[in-house]
Amino acid sequence: MFSDVTKYSEQKYFNDHLGGVLYSDEKVFRLEAIGFAKISANEKDIYGIHRDADKIVGILKQKAYYWRMKNADRYILLSTCDGRDKSLRNVLLLAVR
Repeated sequence: MFSDVTKYSEQKYFNDHLGGVLYSDEKVFRLEAIGFAKISANEKDIYGIHRDADKIVGILKQKAYYWRMKNADRYILLSTCDGRDKSLRNVLLLAVR
């Protein structure tokens, strides 16, 4: 579904594509790409039900291929299958502004 997330695995793409826009009925949100990682599909700390965003951000920062930290009050995480290794997920962390 989010196959373009995989493009962020290339550093040039990560550097050149800084984010996007999310539209809702009430507001337009600016998204800033801050990190890309490959994560196990079984990573409970990422894919479990919980509300500790700081923990998720910390895990992604440790495993990140690329990172440009921007502190944010809200984040959105996009995840898609790796394509080469079905046990991995390509994960893009975005700050919501």
